[in-house]
Amino acid sequence: MNSHRLFAVLSALLDSSIRKRIFINEVKNEVFLVTNPNTSLISYLEKTGGFKFTQKNICVVGGVEAIKQSIYDNSGISIVSESDVRQEIRLGLLSKVDVIDEIRLMRHIYCIRRKDGKLPLSTELFLKFVKECTETRNKDC
Repeated sequence: MNSHRLFAVLSALLDSSIRKRIFINEVKNEVFLVTNPNTSLISYLEKTGGFKFTQKNICVVGGVEAIKQSIYDNSGISIVSESDVRQEIRLGLLSKVDVIDEIRLMRHIYCIRRKDGKLPLSTELFLKFVKECTETRNKDC
């Protein structure tokens, strides 16, 4: 259906002049926070960066809010959806870190539905909203 941008984030408490960017192969030296130990993001980063994470560098936490709290506490870094951290970046709680490599950090969003049925109006409106948000990157979404 659509896609939206992903990027690395870290605590804004760190000296922001030091970490405005990171090379993909440097991620292996950081504690990398994920919500799912089987996420395809890990294998994608390993393949793209030509490295293997060690078990001690992968930290599985409960969800996006737990990732954000762990980053606030300087417990690691993560790659998350732009929409998940937009407010925290705007408030200066988290810092965006550019990944300096030829990688494509996008997440595709799909809608799966039956061919033979009409969707309820509420679902149609929701899908329209999601499409508009991802196409325009509306800050109010």
